[in-house]
Amino acid sequence: MLSSRDFGAGKTYDLYALRMASEVQYRILKSQEGFDTTRVHTDAAMMSKFAICFAATVLRHAIMTACQNRTLDINEMIQKMDRITLLLLENRNYRFIRDMSVKARDLFEEFSMNMDSFDEIARDYTRRKTETINSPVHKLPEAGKIQKRKRGRQLGSKNKATLAREAAIAEAKARGEYVEKPKHKKGRPLGSKDSKPRKLRSDTGVKRGPRKNKS
Repeated sequence: MLSSRDFGAGKTYDLYALRMASEVQYRILKSQEGFDTTRVHTDAAMMSKFAICFAATVLRHAIMTACQNRTLDINEMIQKMDRITLLLLENRNYRFIRDMSVKARDLFEEFSMNMDSFDEIARDYTRRKTETINSPVHKLPEAGKIQKRKRGRQLGSKNKATLAREAAIAEAKARGEYVEKPKHKKGRPLGSKDSKPRKLRSDTGVKRGPRKNKS
């Protein structure tokens, strides 16, 4: 290792180690954030892509700082956050799938967010998709104004198995592979047996009490 001045071995190494911050940042930009190539052909498009790159870097730094406060691994948490889902229902409304890991909930507490915050995000996204006039500013409700959710599944909501089945059907329809199953007629199919065995009835039936004489 060479230096233009004789700083000594320790200081020369410390100065050289300062480049690691920029090297690590370039590695993250290329391998994790997908900015290893611009894939654009004009100066304006390149500057736009670098602006997105800068915003993504600031966002990742905020997530990294929150992970350090909670002693969490940032790469693992970004993968968990990527699994957070808003499901589009048949009525064109978006619903937040409340299937979030404990670590992800712990991380979002650093940003004053909880499960109810994502319910509000889903409702706001539905409004943006259905209403003609929308504000460019989107704010989360204050923590005190979020209505506390009652225990149990909300009235009219669907369970996880139903939501997963509807999501699979929607994906199959998008690929053109969905085949609708024939609908069954009402009632039990002919020749089928009861799911539970019936209780045997006696020949005499229900015992009656003594008959009363008519006056």
